Amino acid sequence: MKFGKAIQYFGLNVFLAALVLIAGKASAAETNSVRLAIGPFFAPPDNEQLKKAAVLLPDLLTVSLSKQNRFQLVERQKVSEVWRELNLTINGMNSATAMLKLGTVLACDQFVTGTFVVAKTNAQLWIMVIDTRTGVLMDLELLPFNATNLDVSLEAIASFLNQARTRNPQQFIALGRFLDMSISSAHEDWASQLRALIGKHFIDAGYGVVDNETVSPIFEEFQLEQAGLSESQTNCVRFRPSFWLIEGRCKWVRDAEDKLSVAIRVRKLGVDEKEFQFHA
Repeated sequence: MKFGKAIQYFGLNVFLAALVLIAGKASAAETNSVRLAIGPFFAPPDNEQLKKAAVLLPDLLTVSLSKQNRFQLVERQKVSEVWRELNLTINGMNSATAMLKLGTVLACDQFVTGTFVVAKTNAQLWIMVIDTRTGVLMDLELLPFNATNLDVSLEAIASFLNQARTRNPQQFIALGRFLDMSISSAHEDWASQLRALIGKHFIDAGYGVVDNETVSPIFEEFQLEQAGLSESQTNCVRFRPSFWLIEGRCKWVRDAEDKLSVAIRVRKLGVDEKEFQFHA
């Protein structure tokens, strides 16, 4: 996809503030209690440890949440039976029709599922909340997974689910590659520093910041292309949270004095990318 029109040069702090404004927060929080169904969790097929955890966590999470008296929980056995009766697989969550039917049969308002991802050496867990009345993926969170202490992971999941009922849907910044395109090695490589600076800025602004590689399984699970959700896919579960994909490059240039030229490519799912450039 070709870059969009570049904006005029401006300082880094102004640029970062502008990005936050561009990725404005969604509104409307939900406060009503819900009837919740805990669905299956999914793990990479070649990771036996995570596959075992994916089997255990739904039952353990159901037991944990049932002690809080904050949710009306559908029995796990019933969820499993209906999931099998409808012949659903991981791709079933991509279908809004399947999710609506699941919600009707289970008489539930929301469906919770999880997907394990392995980034570098660490295992992480995407927890997703799908509204079975509208076929919308309402909220999701990427949590670290503690394989040696499942109670820690269960507590983190429960905390997210409690917040998901009342908070605005999370927005995520997925950071891709940042490259130093300088010909000379006389100057400091700013690529990694730029990536870290942008990440910190968005974390401080309240966004979820993740590596691009951890987002790919979510795109694949819901049959999304990186370019965004096709308008023709009307039966797909829609994302209510937003993903902003950000990558960039920098280069030392010589004018009257040495300057760092920075170009940032910003893309929101379903929207054409734009390139922002500035000198520092």
